[in-house]
Amino acid sequence: MNETSNSEIIRYGALLLMMLAAGSFGAALACVPGRPRPTTGRRGEARRRMLEELPVMALLEPPITLLGSTFAALPFAVPGRERLNAMIADAGDFGGLEAEDLWALSLLLGLSAYALLSAIAAPPFWITVAAFACLIAPVVRLGGLRDRRRASVARDLPTVIDVMALCMGAGLDFASALQIGAREAAPADSPLRRELEHAQKSIVTGRSRQRALSELAERIPSPALQDFVGAVVQGELKGTPLSRVLEVQARSLRTRRAVAAEEAATRAGLLLMAPLLMLLCCVMLLLFSPLLIKGFDF
Repeated sequence: MNETSNSEIIRYGALLLMMLAAGSFGAALACVPGRPRPTTGRRGEARRRMLEELPVMALLEPPITLLGSTFAALPFAVPGRERLNAMIADAGDFGGLEAEDLWALSLLLGLSAYALLSAIAAPPFWITVAAFACLIAPVVRLGGLRDRRRASVARDLPTVIDVMALCMGAGLDFASALQIGAREAAPADSPLRRELEHAQKSIVTGRSRQRALSELAERIPSPALQDFVGAVVQGELKGTPLSRVLEVQARSLRTRRAVAAEEAATRAGLLLMAPLLMLLCCVMLLLFSPLLIKGFDF
């Protein structure tokens, strides 16, 4: 009897401590000042696009903001914060989020998957797999957006440079040629068009051409764009006509893209060898299995 009462006291005491810890954590969260969400600039535009494409994010935004503010207020730095912020910028300011917001989104998705599958009494293995998949899903999505953005820039840049070279050969200045190239040669939803228009506005408002282009290369760390920016800056420092520099750069980018396409075609042929070999084995099995069955009297 005494042992039973002691175990109940220990159990209720542990439950009380857990409730006190949860209440303290909730009170600490309530005391953390929330960060204002961006409404203007590039991050504000990215946030508006995210809310238009995913209306459910409007429901997740308050807890994401609260948890993100909590992560930002912690005395120790979130691992990989600077690298994750650079990755978000490279992906086009993914949803206007910061590193802490992305960690909060991952945590919310992982906990939601765990609670949902636990409520329907799913096997523990699948609960763990689903929670882990939801936990890393935002980072995987971020990496995919970054890769697609770089590929889009590499695809559209040679045409934009050709148009800029024609405009500068006709007598326009660099800012006007940059604006016309972005509007006429790049698709309306292209990330390159948005970034070039931003760089053109920076040059028009008084920022130096070298600084505006350097910031452009930082926002899109694509090798093709970095080579373009380096060639323009070097040509300006040496006094080389920029129209000639742009023509050479466009030709170089087209050659590089052709070489990359040939390498991709070669890799595709090698990757197809395994499926073709498996298909050949299946065909041979279908052809000779009746003979084998008849020969061995199965």
